[in-house]
Amino acid sequence: MPELDFAGLRQDAESAFRPHFETVRHRYRQRRRRRTGLAAVGVACLVVASGALVTHIGSGGGAGPGAGGGYVDDKWGIQVGDLDHLYAPYQRCVEGRCSGPSMLVSSDQGRTWRPAAQPAPPDRWNLIAFRTLGPQTVVLFGPEQQYLVSTDAGASWRVADLAPAVPAVPAGWRMLYVQPVLTANAPLRDYTVLVGDPVTGTVAPLTRHLTIQFGRDAPNVPDSAGLWVSGTGATAVSRDSGVTWQTAALGTGDVTLLGYTNGTAYAAVGPRDLYRSVDNGASWQQVTVDTPVPANANLRSGLVLDDGRILVPGAIAQGPGEPTPTGGQRGLFVSADGGRTFHATPQLPGAYLLSRVTGGYAAIFPGTGIALSRDGTTWVDVHRPRI
Repeated sequence: MPELDFAGLRQDAESAFRPHFETVRHRYRQRRRRRTGLAAVGVACLVVASGALVTHIGSGGGAGPGAGGGYVDDKWGIQVGDLDHLYAPYQRCVEGRCSGPSMLVSSDQGRTWRPAAQPAPPDRWNLIAFRTLGPQTVVLFGPEQQYLVSTDAGASWRVADLAPAVPAVPAGWRMLYVQPVLTANAPLRDYTVLVGDPVTGTVAPLTRHLTIQFGRDAPNVPDSAGLWVSGTGATAVSRDSGVTWQTAALGTGDVTLLGYTNGTAYAAVGPRDLYRSVDNGASWQQVTVDTPVPANANLRSGLVLDDGRILVPGAIAQGPGEPTPTGGQRGLFVSADGGRTFHATPQLPGAYLLSRVTGGYAAIFPGTGIALSRDGTTWVDVHRPRI
């Protein structure tokens, strides 16, 4: 069987997070119908510190019995603020009825956990669909452009309004996400870029809108490389903190930005085609791959490390009776020459998706937890907490 498209699921989950949920979900559902259908799985969101979502497979049922003989629904996995601050949302369910989402928080890389405060009123705020603006700063949007923010890792919450638009990203702020500007019966092409202060939790839109088809954030590009957005057949880059944007054509399919290092940006178009840019996204050239990743690996699930290595998760050994070794031993395909050749390693067995987080990198495992690394070489496993 072909490798499941986790990167594609991540992009759809990003849209579900944003305000105007029902409209965005409807438009993306139309888009997804044109894609290859996936096996029936529970899709869950893992939020990383750059403010972008990644997805992993959840079991749909939780970590053991809940109150009253029910169960704990914790399929959303562990969410990352930075390498130390982690968040685990969950719900308690009895006879098909689930309580409002709750959250556990760790400040020591998952060794210990504490319950987060419950925002009021609980039926207005969904603790599952949030983004981390900083290691201890969590932002959750609600109706009428209001949002809920915690700057102490969930110990307390306050309601805030969007600040007035700013012409450029203020010093010390970072891009939170791109929000579609919705027009009736029109495709998703115009976006408002929201930026925020990781210390105070203040969020404001940029004055200038961005135009790109099906725009998505770029969590694997470091903040120091500027503002980057990918879309369908294009990328957009701002080198002046959002005052202006330059759009460049790139292939004909969905583009995923894999990272930026040493003056070179890398992107995947679909699961197989690798591109690079040496002029800060002004133009792209396809990489001539002499030893490609095999058919069971998906470039869009990988990332580029600061040292230039490209990591792509996939099955490195064939499983019994599998002509395509999706069911076999999983590991990493690694390139140290800009993507021209890849070699298989047994590192991170079971990982399905890699992403940059504040201070390092995260690897996502279906239904069990994550692994964290400062350098992309040494990884520490973090299991879901017992609830």
